Amino acid sequence: MKQSLISCSIELNDKQEIIYYQHYGTLGKNSIFDAWNKVLALLVRKGTNYNLILDYRGALFGFSTSEIDDIVKFFYCRINLLHGKKIAGITNNVQEAAIIKLIKTLKEKETYIQVQMFQTIEGAYHYLLKANNISDFE
Repeated sequence: MKQSLISCSIELNDKQEIIYYQHYGTLGKNSIFDAWNKVLALLVRKGTNYNLILDYRGALFGFSTSEIDDIVKFFYCRINLLHGKKIAGITNNVQEAAIIKLIKTLKEKETYIQVQMFQTIEGAYHYLLKANNISDFE
């Protein structure tokens, strides 16, 4: 099993009510759990108006196929915390899209979430700013 070498950043934009979450490096199961617990805790503290940008460009998944069930269970148990959110995922390839597709699939657990994938940060911001009726991109 590979050790997880991860870098993660979480930025809060109060003016635009967006949480920008970026992963780069190799992601293991535990690094995904740790980062997502931080993002979800921030969403709970900040309230219902905040939406998410998930930037997985440059991230590599380093978990085994036997850990996939644990990751699915993790998101399934927490998906209700994303109720009412718009999520813009940024990816460059199919592998990076895996977590975003998982969230999109699990949203059908009686939770209203809008999930879109983009290849640029500008596209992701535009999608969320339009949702929040904010006109400027910073």
